[in-house]
Amino acid sequence: MSRLAWIPRIGPRLRRALIVLLLLLAVLLLFPFKTTIVPAWTLRVVDESGRAVRGIKVTEHWQHYLLESSGHEEVRQAGDDGRVSFPERAIRASLLGRFLATIVRLTKSGTEAKR
Repeated sequence: MSRLAWIPRIGPRLRRALIVLLLLLAVLLLFPFKTTIVPAWTLRVVDESGRAVRGIKVTEHWQHYLLESSGHEEVRQAGDDGRVSFPERAIRASLLGRFLATIVRLTKSGTEAKR
């Protein structure tokens, strides 16, 4: 007797409920949830005497080490008041994708991937 032989014996209501449950589980596993890597932030560049340094270039580097194999960077220039603002950096990935990425990283890097 097959392992799935019990399926025809369940009622239509229970079968529909199981199908809905499986669809909800699939959506949950495949929906690309947003994760903020770096929040939006602003800094002010000053010299030794506390005066604003205008026109200086500031570089932001970011990477989600689990989901991305390489990093990103953006260079911005300070304004007249020495301020530089960077936007939020975010990534979208499904729970299934995150799980698989974790497995791949662990198999490639061992326990170092957890750090």
